[in-house]
Amino acid sequence: MGVIITIIIIIIMEGINMNLKQILFEGLSRDLEKKARRVMEKTVSQAESDGYRVTFTGTYRQATAISGSSEIAVPFVVAQTSDQISKREQGILEGRVYDMGKYAGLQGELKADSVEFTKRYQNGVMNRNPIEYSGKSTDGGNTYEGTWEFESSTADMAKKGTFIMEKKS
Repeated sequence: MGVIITIIIIIIMEGINMNLKQILFEGLSRDLEKKARRVMEKTVSQAESDGYRVTFTGTYRQATAISGSSEIAVPFVVAQTSDQISKREQGILEGRVYDMGKYAGLQGELKADSVEFTKRYQNGVMNRNPIEYSGKSTDGGNTYEGTWEFESSTADMAKKGTFIMEKKS
C-alpha cells in the first residue's frame, strides 16, 4: 500500500512540475512577444520619423556565435519613399532596412515569387560588408522566406541565417 501511495505522490508531483514548467515557459514567451512588439514599434517609428513608409516587416535570425550554439531573432522593417514604392511594379526594390536602432541601404529585385536584395549599412556601421538576401514567396508576394549571408574574416557572429518578411498593407 505504501508503494502505491508513493507512486501516486510522484505522479502528482511530476504533474505539478510539468504545470509549473508550462506556466513559466508561457510567461517567458509572453514577455518575449511583448518585447519583440515594442522593438518593432520603435523600429517602425524610427523609419516613419525619417520620412519613409514601412512596406515590409520581418525578422531575421542569426546565431550569436560562429559555432551556432544559440540564435537571436532581430525584427526589421523595409522602408521606402513614394518614388521607391512606385518602382516595385517594375521589379525594382530600393529603400532602407531598419534594425537594431540603425538603418542600411537596400537595393535589389522584387517579384511575386522571389526577392533578392543587398543590404549595406551606412559608413560601415555594424557591418562593413554587403549582406545578400534571397527568398521565395508562395503566396504571390505577401510573404517572403529565405536566407541571408555575408563575407567576413573578422565576424564574431554567424555570417549567414534566415529571414521572413511580410508585406504591410
